[in-house]
Amino acid sequence: MHSARKALIGVGAAALLATGGVSTAAAQSATGAHATSAASAAAQDSRAMAPVKGKVTAKKKGIGKASATFKWKGQNRTGPFKLYVNDTSCDGWDAFTFLQFKIKKHGELKVRTGDSRLYDYTCRQGGGERKTVKGYTTSYKLHSIRIAVCQNDRLGTGDTCHFGKWKKNPKY
Repeated sequence: MHSARKALIGVGAAALLATGGVSTAAAQSATGAHATSAASAAAQDSRAMAPVKGKVTAKKKGIGKASATFKWKGQNRTGPFKLYVNDTSCDGWDAFTFLQFKIKKHGELKVRTGDSRLYDYTCRQGGGERKTVKGYTTSYKLHSIRIAVCQNDRLGTGDTCHFGKWKKNPKY
């Protein structure tokens, strides 16, 4: 019992130091009451910092559909994206998808387009293509993310695209 109490006090002290609290760690009593409440507060803090699942989608008749699932990992980053695109129009034009990121830079919201593209060249109803790409990290605050589903119908830039709704970062 005594060693369990010491371990609990040690965990509470480590949690307080990790979250910036230094003065209350030494003041915990031998009864363990303060240690229990400190450990409980640390557990709540770790849940608040846990990754949050996110999903963005876009769908347009005559083009196709796209989605991405990911985890928000803080104010400025995400985990890897699981992308999906499906050419549902079967009109000879390939469908593709990409992500856009809205960041707050110097007090203004700016849109950045992701580098990764995923194409579906096959026109398979219910099939589509899947790919996992690396997460996004910025030195600024990541405000929101959206996905586009596009038709590869023009040379160079200017393809026909439909954008999904912006998904706001819950950790922003």
